[in-house]
Amino acid sequence: MNEKEFEVSTDDALLDLDWVVPTIKASYFGGWRSEDLIRKSIKGSLNFGLYWRPADQPRVCHQVGFARVITDACTFNYVCDVIIDQDRRRDGLGQFLMRHIIAHPDLASGVSVLGTRDAHGFYSKFGYNRVEMMKRIPPK
Repeated sequence: MNEKEFEVSTDDALLDLDWVVPTIKASYFGGWRSEDLIRKSIKGSLNFGLYWRPADQPRVCHQVGFARVITDACTFNYVCDVIIDQDRRRDGLGQFLMRHIIAHPDLASGVSVLGTRDAHGFYSKFGYNRVEMMKRIPPK
């Protein structure tokens, strides 16, 4: 991965929702969500888009990653919907995106939590540890 070809932005105007929505819907964690629900969740979050700008085509920009953070911007944040384009996985882009998330000034000093089914080792590299938590799921 040539890091100079990638950038992370929290500018929602750059998000390619035609990529983000179906990519989340195709994931194990977002498959149950409707398009409207995904769009609404994005509006209420601090969003991180990961973009590829090929060196030989500097005006071309492709979204290749996304993460959403729910936060009070000082004491607590919940990192969710972290996803990298299927064709770009194993390129180090997940680590690149997570480094930007944990360094963001609104997130760097607060308690950060996330949930994962299968990436515990990945997130432990960024200081996340398994802890017991309680959760309430609203009745259907």
